Amino acid sequence: MFSFDRRARLGAAALAVCVPASMLAFTPGAQAVSVGNLSVIPATGHQDTGLFVTTPAACPQGSVSFYTELSGPRITGEPGAEGVFTTSTKPLTDATPNGSGYGVEVSEPLSASFAQQSVTDPEGAYTYRFVCTDFSGFERLGTFDAILNVTNTGVAGDYNLTYAQQSQAVATQTTLAATPLDPVASGAATTLTATVAATDAPAPAGTVQFRRGTANLGTPVAVSGGTATSPAMVLTAGNDNLTAVFTPADPASYAASVSAPLAYVVVGVPAITGTVRVGSAVTCATSVGGTQAISWLKNGVVQSVATKSVTIPSTWYKASIGCRVKVTSNGRVLERSSAAKTVAIGPALRRLTAPKVMGTMRVGRVVSCSPGTWSPTATSYSYTWHRNGVRLVGKTARTYTLTRLDRRKGISCGVTAKRAGYANGVAMSARRTVA
Repeated sequence: MFSFDRRARLGAAALAVCVPASMLAFTPGAQAVSVGNLSVIPATGHQDTGLFVTTPAACPQGSVSFYTELSGPRITGEPGAEGVFTTSTKPLTDATPNGSGYGVEVSEPLSASFAQQSVTDPEGAYTYRFVCTDFSGFERLGTFDAILNVTNTGVAGDYNLTYAQQSQAVATQTTLAATPLDPVASGAATTLTATVAATDAPAPAGTVQFRRGTANLGTPVAVSGGTATSPAMVLTAGNDNLTAVFTPADPASYAASVSAPLAYVVVGVPAITGTVRVGSAVTCATSVGGTQAISWLKNGVVQSVATKSVTIPSTWYKASIGCRVKVTSNGRVLERSSAAKTVAIGPALRRLTAPKVMGTMRVGRVVSCSPGTWSPTATSYSYTWHRNGVRLVGKTARTYTLTRLDRRKGISCGVTAKRAGYANGVAMSARRTVA
């Protein structure tokens, strides 16, 4: 029945398990809860005979394997699990349907387990536990328990065991609804309602803990008439799943249950991030997932750009821009818009190559100013001419005719590069001496 290494596989004859296929759920499980009590057959037996153990319901959602534990007087256990003797983990997928729960045939008698633990006088009460686990076999998602009383028959080393049949915990089902339906705008109030039902039994008493992702939302709410309703709450922007965790007031009569995850999208106000000026990249920052569409607005008019990020064109200079996110969830649509921002002038054009005076440097000759190259590309230029660094008044054409006053002087030209939406770029050529 038992093995020291939970990860090792049992022999084929050790355990025979019957599980309904509908119970093999693979959604994430909650913290381990007591799901109900085990039923042991026969109710009166002997330490040298096998047992058949059944559960009243399936393991919680997310369970894909199980193991069993024995604890009680003089059970030493193993490192990390002192006082508990465990079997190896078995996958539920190895099982076949058997009613509403599981059936486990314990073919190896208790006396063998006592012998492995060097227990020579096992008289006392022992807890036999069926543990539901996740895929790893180590995260406990739910348990079923039975108490086995071991008594001496009057013969040394000979013991009987009895099982006081307990009422089986009735399985429950918890469903969750949210008002209003999503998507909702951040800042709006949301109310959660859990409905708790039991199979062939009155609605159970207990509490419901509402959760968003792994975080609790407030304190547990009492179940009344089969429902538990949260106070109105304001949820932050995001799209974490909501769940409701039911804890029965009488776990011996009713089993705990967890609702299926409810996707719930809360849409925050988008924001424009980045430097809002011509030539800079800005982003429409949102805090939700799901299906969303982005649009950009210039002076309130939707533009052709539909990407999350955009490089601001010069045509948006001095305009008021904003972004809008449209979120679709459960067939419903919600739009939210950012605050508007005014587009500032872009940075000054950057010189890549310097201007240069071109032509023959002799009195009477006409020289010209090559403007150089700029980033982004300039669309127009203006010019100035200089003699030994002093600006020549009125000389603003691209060309200049050298005069006698220029002989043996250094002539240079200045360039102002221009492009709409950008600050002007300014550069000066090197001087050239007139012969």
